Amino acid sequence: MFSINTTIDYRTVSDDAKHLEKAEYYHNLMLENNIKPNLIIYNSLIKGYSKCKNIEMVEKYYKIIKEEKNIVPDSYTFSQIINCFGYSDQIDRAILYAHEYVNLVSSNQIKPDKHPIKNIKHFLTSDEYDQFVYEHQDQKNINIL
Repeated sequence: MFSINTTIDYRTVSDDAKHLEKAEYYHNLMLENNIKPNLIIYNSLIKGYSKCKNIEMVEKYYKIIKEEKNIVPDSYTFSQIINCFGYSDQIDRAILYAHEYVNLVSSNQIKPDKHPIKNIKHFLTSDEYDQFVYEHQDQKNINIL
């Protein structure tokens, strides 16, 4: 039997709007039944909307994650968001999320992972990436740069 996490994640694998509508339906059904979605649900929705380059929905779900008291974004969240903005040619916004990620890692709020940094590096020139690293040189626990 599939869990709701699996069902929503399955629905966000493609960039087909009908699949995302179904994922939204399941998400809303959870809320209607007082079932709190977890980070896996929100990451799945962010992943699906990232594939569609639907920035508004990506930011909507990221904002929900940040407002929830018991949910903390993880490296997967940031990887998807950075890719969404990068592939939407909004590099400045991708950089802002990469900075936020590094700051959360530095403050030990989330575990370090190379993927968000690898993703932002993909969208930056060598000089831009060097500048990004330079801006974080004084932070602790930053062995991911």
